Amino acid sequence: MTILKYPRQLTKEQLRVVNESGKTIYRIAQETGLRYQTVFNAVKKTSNVEMSTVAAIARSLGYSIDDFEQLA
Repeated sequence: MTILKYPRQLTKEQLRVVNESGKTIYRIAQETGLRYQTVFNAVKKTSNVEMSTVAAIARSLGYSIDDFEQLA
């Protein structure tokens, strides 16, 4: 397994999965308890994100953090 350092940007493959999920940023924020702006910055602005944010987004999409990391 590749160990990725955080904070960092989501990978192109992770962003593709988020976009293809059909979930809005608002819905992901609601399901995860993250602030809307945090999810927006991670997905749309490709800002560096913390591991906890990535883990929450992964769970919202039905992925374990390990499986989501494999999309890197």
